Amino acid sequence: MGSETEPRHLYTMTFAFDRSLKSVLLLRKSREHRNPLLRGKWTGPGGLVEIGETEIEGAVRELREETGLAVESGSFRFVLRFACNCDPSEAEHDVAVYGLTVPMEELIRAHGEPMEPVDLFSNLPENTVWYLEHMLALVVGRMGQPSGTELVR
Repeated sequence: MGSETEPRHLYTMTFAFDRSLKSVLLLRKSREHRNPLLRGKWTGPGGLVEIGETEIEGAVRELREETGLAVESGSFRFVLRFACNCDPSEAEHDVAVYGLTVPMEELIRAHGEPMEPVDLFSNLPENTVWYLEHMLALVVGRMGQPSGTELVR
């Protein structure tokens, strides 16, 4: 567990939708993932923000690394940030959630790794992380707001 002198870790999670918000790109975490709650489960691409990166730079990099999608940071829409103690191997950390829309032809070309594949879904697959349905509802709601609308962080 972290101490008061260790920096609090920040993770990102990004949900990439088609323009109609009817299909979403998900990633299946490895069956050997260090967090037992995520093993073999479908969720949004994301990961740890590295030292020296901004939150949005981390989100852009993680989406590119995990899906092959190269999307400009201005396309990302902040949805929410929450404290998470879901991983028994580390201290409580923060998770920043983003949404964005991507043309369908780009989403179709997205690719993951053999151990962590990505796929496009219009209906939720079996074996998702427990929070996915509710998280997607929040993201879709946020994506439907006018672009000038900002939330307080």
